[in-house]
Amino acid sequence: MKTLILTGLVLTTVNRESFNLGAGTDIDRIELPDEKYGLTEKDVERIVRSCVGRVESSPGPREETFVPLHLSKLVDAIYQMDTENPKHWIGDGKPDIASLEKITGGQITADDRNNAWKYFLMLADQNEVNGG
Repeated sequence: MKTLILTGLVLTTVNRESFNLGAGTDIDRIELPDEKYGLTEKDVERIVRSCVGRVESSPGPREETFVPLHLSKLVDAIYQMDTENPKHWIGDGKPDIASLEKITGGQITADDRNNAWKYFLMLADQNEVNGG
């Protein structure tokens, strides 16, 4: 998503009605592509070239990972595991099933552990990217 930031005054016409946008008005930011004020791509280019506006990239919506309900308890259990205890982890870095079963109090299949591990890693990546 991009936003046009208006630093000067711009005259535009919508439905044969002219009005000002930008500095000194209530409208100094316009989400692009514009459908409300009638600004075309050429208008935006002209505004930027004439130094009365600039285009900034807006960060996209934060991606969120939604963990399936049946795996959320396992993902929570992985967060509780002791990262310093080698008995809690197997050779490829995944959590040990027996250790997960002690935390959750139930039986866990390798498939459920593997799926929960994938979600755990996705959440960990998001937290790192989002400063969490």
